[in-house]
Amino acid sequence: MHEQAYAAAAKRLKLLGVPFARANADNFRSELKALNSHDLPLLVAYRKGKRPVPYQWMHTPELIASFASKLLAPAVAPLLSVAAVLAFVDPPLEGGGDRRPPGSSAVVGFFSDPHGMEEDEYAEFAEAVAPLQERGDVFVGAVSDPLVVAAFKGAKAAKAGREWVDRSPAVVVQRLGRRK
Repeated sequence: MHEQAYAAAAKRLKLLGVPFARANADNFRSELKALNSHDLPLLVAYRKGKRPVPYQWMHTPELIASFASKLLAPAVAPLLSVAAVLAFVDPPLEGGGDRRPPGSSAVVGFFSDPHGMEEDEYAEFAEAVAPLQERGDVFVGAVSDPLVVAAFKGAKAAKAGREWVDRSPAVVVQRLGRRK
């Protein structure tokens, strides 16, 4: 049932420089036990020097490739504009945006001065969200431009329907498709 999806996913992963291999589960019983997985088929991402990460979403080429892209990217995506923030919290379903599993969440940190007064808060945020990189349903970004942060707080932001923060630093969690 998954053969066509895996063939298409293998092509997408090859473009990302990610190898895709198949294995007989009977030959890897101890690995499956270590992952505490009993369901097959199972996709597992192996990264050098890190523990294996099981993929737990729909087996579609788009979502498999999106998960691989997420593992390859920095744990915290830099969001450099208002448009980038809006697209990050509510990505387009087709054409250009990354595909995300249903029910996904976006976590966005807003920092007006990440290299000054808020440097410790930014570092703590990055450290706290780093483990979320392995989750296929949680995407993390950060805004560090004071002008972009300002666009999400205050009267102007309220008029535009995007007043999300009242101060900086701040963290906003947004479920896919559910705008504030």
